[in-house]
Amino acid sequence: MIDLHCHTNASDGAFSPYELVKKAFQTGITTLAITDHDTVSGIPSAIEAGKEYQMEIIPGIEISCNFENIQSEIHLVGLFIDDQNEELLRLLVQLRKFRYQRNHSYLEKLKQLGIPVSLEELGQELTHADQNNILNKLGKPNFARVLVKKGYAANQMEAVKKYFDDDHGLAKVRKETIDLSEALKNIHHAKGLAILAHPHILINELGKFTAFAAVFQKMIEIGIDGIEVYYNHYERKLVKDLRRLARKTNMLISGGSDYHNEVFRNAQLGYYGKNKEIPVEILEPIKKAYTNQSS
Repeated sequence: MIDLHCHTNASDGAFSPYELVKKAFQTGITTLAITDHDTVSGIPSAIEAGKEYQMEIIPGIEISCNFENIQSEIHLVGLFIDDQNEELLRLLVQLRKFRYQRNHSYLEKLKQLGIPVSLEELGQELTHADQNNILNKLGKPNFARVLVKKGYAANQMEAVKKYFDDDHGLAKVRKETIDLSEALKNIHHAKGLAILAHPHILINELGKFTAFAAVFQKMIEIGIDGIEVYYNHYERKLVKDLRRLARKTNMLISGGSDYHNEVFRNAQLGYYGKNKEIPVEILEPIKKAYTNQSS
């Protein structure tokens, strides 16, 4: 089994890198990509845990971008990145500033709504090593978990939708992002492969798959390497359409659960749906592309 899109509590996941690797091992996963938002700090300890459990750990990243006149955030997953690349590390410093500004605004808006949330409560979401500058690291799931604990929502997805949805959330804040071309450049400079994550968000905004395909073609022209065909709860038709598009455009096919914990989006490590394992055969072409790019 494989999973090429997962989060630890170095960003907005619920488990430490070690805990996530252990859970993946217990699930039967042999290859796991660590793709935290705007940080690579969880990668070294995940790699060490991978040695203990004899698992392959792929160093990765997830970067939020903007592209042309699209309203939705575009997310890129970088796979096989050099997590010590200086250009990438400089970019991540900038992205964490954007995250800090957004998260600080969340606190202010929640306060105006009569929902006080403290840094101490949010800090419980992170490892001891990550306690400094926590607003640089948190994501919507962290805030959602706190609101559920405080009784303001029944579950994490309800909390995200009610308070943090970018269009209709009561505490909505648009996070500043970088242009897609800049994100692609930095992932490639770090010798990684750039994969369009959870494309259904863009498909839903554009309304038609043909419109999405046209936008994806533009992304190909500026250097994107592949697309997540297998993603949490994707139905058979969407998987089939995305797979056909990837093959038609000669793009890499990737897949991941976008795991934060079992509750958030009902994600399961290694699966893109109930009893639907992420196909292990997609890994070899990705590895081959990485090898060719690096040589």
